[in-house]
Amino acid sequence: MGTVGINKLSMKRILLMSVLFLFVTSAFAVNSYQQKVNPKFKIGVVEVDRRELILKAERNLEPYLEYTEWSSKKKEAFRNAYGTIIQGINNGNINERNLQRKWVDLSGNVKNTEGKGFDANGAVANFLNGVADALIQQGSYE
Repeated sequence: MGTVGINKLSMKRILLMSVLFLFVTSAFAVNSYQQKVNPKFKIGVVEVDRRELILKAERNLEPYLEYTEWSSKKKEAFRNAYGTIIQGINNGNINERNLQRKWVDLSGNVKNTEGKGFDANGAVANFLNGVADALIQQGSYE
């Protein structure tokens, strides 16, 4: 009878170890298929740190909007476009500003805002051009 108890305990350990092994290996498998974002962002022929570009843009966003003296509606449209574009830069979908000063995403150039009136995407691209140029002038590139 004592042997049966040890076999049940051993079986429980084996089962527990098997479940743990499957959990750990599946976690590694999921992580190995996730796209890793290049920490560098290409601006023309130079590369800057992607995080530095985003942080510098964040620090300059509100002072820039105050400077523009736009209506609250334009500022809201700008912030929405800015959030989308910064998210694209952060996750690697927008990976460069080419030599023609166009911001390039995985499907081509970032397009102007559709419709009449204010081109929020174009305004964000113009703002980010200033941020990128400042990084290059400061020598924050490789």
